[in-house]
Amino acid sequence: MTWEDALAKVEERQAERRNTSETYAVKLHGILAEHYRVEVLKTRRGWGVRVDDPHDASLSITLRCVVGERRAYWEWIALLPPVADADDFDSVLAFVRHWLGP
Repeated sequence: MTWEDALAKVEERQAERRNTSETYAVKLHGILAEHYRVEVLKTRRGWGVRVDDPHDASLSITLRCVVGERRAYWEWIALLPPVADADDFDSVLAFVRHWLGP
């Protein structure tokens, strides 16, 4: 394998991760949009969803979908344990409700 082949493989894997992250972010947006004002956005590590506090427009939380080697998950703060697996939308909704209310 040449250097160019290896680089192309890495770029392909990164593109797949970005696509997976975006797919989960769009799905979560659809679920949360029924309850909150939300926005899908591109983050440093993939795609995320910003959720505005319904009681205070100056507050929001951003959940990022991180796609690793073995799994995809939602994180709020990188140094804390993941919020939930990427496909566990019920847990993510419960997390948002805990912090921002119903």
